[in-house]
Amino acid sequence: MYGIPRATLFDKVKERTPLTCTLGAPTVLTKEEENQLANWVINMGKIGYGRTRQELTLTVKQILDKTNRRNPFKNNLPGRHWVEGFLQRHQHISKRTTEALGKERACVTSAKLDKWFNEFETYIKDIESQGDIFDNPMRIFNADGSGFALAGKSEKVLALKGSKVVYNLTTSDKSQITCLACSPMLIFPGVRFKYNPLDGAPAGSCLGRSENGWINSEIFYEWVANHFHTFLVKEKIQLPVILLIDGHSSHINLNTATFCSENGIILYCLPPHASHVIQPLDVSVFKALKTKWNQEVRYFQITHPGENVTKQTFAFFGLAWPKAITPENAINGFKSYGIFPLDKTAIDQKKLLPSTVFASTEPALLSAPDSRGDVTSKAPSTNAGLTIFEAAIGPEKLTLFKRRKVIIFQNVKIQYFFTWKKLKLESLSKSSAPIPPCDIPSTSRSDPQSTSRSDPQSTSRSDPPKKSKGSASVFDGHLRYPCAPPTKKPRCREDQLLPKAVSGEKFKGFLLKKKQEKDEAEAAKLKRKEAREAKKESKIQKQETKRKLTQMFVQCVKTDMMTSQRIGSAVVVADGSTNCAQVFLVCRSCLMKT
Repeated sequence: MYGIPRATLFDKVKERTPLTCTLGAPTVLTKEEENQLANWVINMGKIGYGRTRQELTLTVKQILDKTNRRNPFKNNLPGRHWVEGFLQRHQHISKRTTEALGKERACVTSAKLDKWFNEFETYIKDIESQGDIFDNPMRIFNADGSGFALAGKSEKVLALKGSKVVYNLTTSDKSQITCLACSPMLIFPGVRFKYNPLDGAPAGSCLGRSENGWINSEIFYEWVANHFHTFLVKEKIQLPVILLIDGHSSHINLNTATFCSENGIILYCLPPHASHVIQPLDVSVFKALKTKWNQEVRYFQITHPGENVTKQTFAFFGLAWPKAITPENAINGFKSYGIFPLDKTAIDQKKLLPSTVFASTEPALLSAPDSRGDVTSKAPSTNAGLTIFEAAIGPEKLTLFKRRKVIIFQNVKIQYFFTWKKLKLESLSKSSAPIPPCDIPSTSRSDPQSTSRSDPQSTSRSDPPKKSKGSASVFDGHLRYPCAPPTKKPRCREDQLLPKAVSGEKFKGFLLKKKQEKDEAEAAKLKRKEAREAKKESKIQKQETKRKLTQMFVQCVKTDMMTSQRIGSAVVVADGSTNCAQVFLVCRSCLMKT
């Protein structure tokens, strides 16, 4: 039917030639070893330890140094062309730009988020008798602040090829303007202004002022009381409403909590260090807003040569605001992070993978995605699938499969054999690489994904690699996953046991208690200061008395008035510095003067 020679099929059945063919020199690492290496690269990237090209080649070099395997590389170090061939053979791996993730955020786990969602839903339903607040998106808000640098962000530009230094003229002032949303408040550094800071700002903006341009508890209270609450009244939004905030100290204040409790605003804290996972403003809104802001800064520099962005010209921030703050971004943000509609399963679990390192000393090994999608495959599931498949086809056909008699199949589709073969190879391999699509393998010798390229550093051909007995242990020794060291159980603070509702009675009681403790500490501090001042004054008086008596004694000696007839009583003066007494002999006449 396909015109394949019988001898070719016979060679395939007898395994004299492999089922698949590749062009070019054989790869230095076997297919199973490359799959294990690719799986390690992908897993390291998922848990926040992505490898660079240089680190990948150094890892291969360490393996080759350990196994003493023949290869065409100089000093066993693969070159650029080997990396390109490796990426071509594993097209599910690509070069990506990383984002910085602090250790505190890496500790956020799915269990912590599930606990927060359950407590949040229970608390709202307990205080809201009707329970319809989760059905109205107009009653759920998110507030957060973010800084916008006046200098913008450096970008790649066109310049002369080979130029070592390419400058970008920006303002030397590294200050920033803080924008507090949802309803915008622009917080400027300084107290008095000779200009109108809100000239050209987004519609409905208000002004905040602080010494460094950062948000504090006083500014947040001013925003809630005079701006956010006014907005609710003006728009006639049904109360109570939910205002989600992070646990920053500037957002937690007794005055703010009291005002929210009295005016139908439920001030509720998000999980700590989880803004990158659950806060809509952090990614869906502010990320797009900063991108548009940097574009406006670049456009301002182009249209105003020689001028820089300053506090006076920051008002064109209003041009970037409507381009990024769109209903689509807000809706997608609340939906993607499970806030509205309330759904804890909407959280992207991929963002929680770094917690597998910090939550346990034995992180789970995740499998690499295949070309059809991001599929997680593990050895136990492969073995189970193979067992079920072999039971379904029966012992007779299984015997034919094991003897590779694919030509004499009776009433069996040939795809079954290749499916069984893929499952069998997967179960025998120590690598947890994904199962490729179970199609009939092609005998074409022009498969681009399996073509290997030799490194130009050496033109000698190497022998086909054979997996030695110790190669598995060598790979396991170098392809290691990070483990978090055992840490002591953290001390549970009192505020961690409280509900996240800042405007609730329990949290207000906690804030009131902290305020009283702070006032008592300040009073005790003032009392200790007064005692120190009194002690200092007493010491000064004693030193002054000592000085006067010393002067009188010296005067008596100089005038030769110190005779036996005029010697008076001994004057004892306490020395505060040495806690001892000094005796001064002073004549009666001088003593009477004092």
